[in-house]
Amino acid sequence: MPHTNAISDKVEPVSGRKFFTRVLPAVALAYYLGARLGMALAFQPDFISALWPANCVLLAALLLFEPHRWVWLLAATVPAEVLADLPAGLSLIDSMHFLAGDWTEALIGAVALRSVLGRPLPLANLRAAGWFVLCAVLLAPALAGLIMAVTAGAEADSVPFLVRWRRWFLGDALAHATITPCLLSLLGGARPTLAGRSRWRIVEGATLYLVVG
Repeated sequence: MPHTNAISDKVEPVSGRKFFTRVLPAVALAYYLGARLGMALAFQPDFISALWPANCVLLAALLLFEPHRWVWLLAATVPAEVLADLPAGLSLIDSMHFLAGDWTEALIGAVALRSVLGRPLPLANLRAAGWFVLCAVLLAPALAGLIMAVTAGAEADSVPFLVRWRRWFLGDALAHATITPCLLSLLGGARPTLAGRSRWRIVEGATLYLVVG
């Protein structure tokens, strides 16, 4: 079976000017809104959220753009994270700590998925969906959550290590399982139709939707 790109075989390239004037502000705004929602759902006193949509925005952006633009995408989340965290009572240091965890998770997921699936990514078939679940839903949140639980600040000392890790993992895994596939499908340029599809492809697509949607 020939290899098929995950979302679309032809993703329209974005010029440098459009990237800086439209894409980066859009990523920053979407990340900010996702972080604000996440902070509203955060547990106390460790501020780990039951659902963290901001990381979905960042991971989707890393998957849809080439690695040489990743540094700009990561930089766009800095003011967004700070503006979302400080009103909730976090210090600047704590905000940067959480942002480092978000970067770690998104980079793990993006590098792992690009390594096995290529670009654009990842929802064209069951094989791709399986790798997405393994890398983005399970592996990346598990590793980032481990790092964040180990390096938690004094405000989280009253929360057991396993509880901190479980909160991070479950909140981010849930977000990646539900929100990230939608972002990739909406922004990746795919417009699939049933015309010319075999019955097996239709069944495969329905099963894929149930797995990741």
